[in-house]
Amino acid sequence: MKQYKGILLDIDNTLYEYKPVHAYAINAVVAYLFAQYGIDEKTLHTTYFIARTQVQREVCETAGARSRMLYFQRMLELLEIKPFKDCDTLHELYWNAFYERMKLSPDAHAFLEAIKGHVKICLLTDLSASIQFKKIAHLGLAPYADAMVTSEETGHEKPHPYMFMKALLKIGMKPHEVCMIGDNFVRDIEGAAHMGIRAFWLNRVGDSVPEGTYKAHLVTSVENFKEIGELFGE
Repeated sequence: MKQYKGILLDIDNTLYEYKPVHAYAINAVVAYLFAQYGIDEKTLHTTYFIARTQVQREVCETAGARSRMLYFQRMLELLEIKPFKDCDTLHELYWNAFYERMKLSPDAHAFLEAIKGHVKICLLTDLSASIQFKKIAHLGLAPYADAMVTSEETGHEKPHPYMFMKALLKIGMKPHEVCMIGDNFVRDIEGAAHMGIRAFWLNRVGDSVPEGTYKAHLVTSVENFKEIGELFGE
């Protein structure tokens, strides 16, 4: 493993646990709307889900597909509430709650400390640059990372090859000189493998690598960063 000079590293649900953080943040939004309009929580959660699904379908493969601002705008429209008063409030409320709750996973922190200064790291992430830069600040990732590529910057989401090409260009490396670490099998792992990049699937629930995976020899399933660190120490 020592032959790798660089790492392409996903952020969301890889370096921290996304689901409980999102749940906390969306509950803050629901509580605000209930207080303002008296709409029951079940209706609000369902409407948010519908709004998110519609937006992702309409602007797929772009940073807009992850935009909470667009989700909240559509959510308010579906609730027949004009978005002008509340949309920005909901967006700020959501992200402030999100940043408050998110924490770097202990095993990720230990891994980053162990490899600091030994390899170049390019954070490779969907969503808008402004949001991801704030996550980097709140997670304390700046001392470890050398570059970042977002879907907003490239106009494509992972697994589009341009995301990986842009990351390689930024750290000046070739596919065989880097590896990818991420939690999403399709976006992170298959995307990397299609580019000839060794991929470590952070698979905390222990799922099996799907049969018929393209270039499966480049894919390694691990349950935590400690396993990856042990491989890097070989």
